[in-house]
Amino acid sequence: MTEEAPKDKLDTDEKSFQYTGIPEDEAWLPSQLLYSWQRPLFRRANQLQRKGRALEQDDLLPLPKIDHGDAIGPKFEKAWQKRATQAASAVPAVKKLDDLKGGESHT
Repeated sequence: MTEEAPKDKLDTDEKSFQYTGIPEDEAWLPSQLLYSWQRPLFRRANQLQRKGRALEQDDLLPLPKIDHGDAIGPKFEKAWQKRATQAASAVPAVKKLDDLKGGESHT
């Protein structure tokens, strides 16, 4: 049978699990390669699981600025438009191949 942790112990755990920076940005290369910078999150998930709770939005690691939507959005939109343009220009090439083979177009 598991014992519930005292209320003050839970409060201490909550306070100790607050980030002062962005762990991924502050991690050294070996830590980045091995993802050990995520260890506090895994430890937190384990603690909560033992108490019958799950991670919540506030428990997640802060994102580096490079991963924010305002940084990624324009890059994604530009890549999407480029791909859409390539796909649109590929359709006539497929029709030309079908014409050469004497078959009907599948588009």
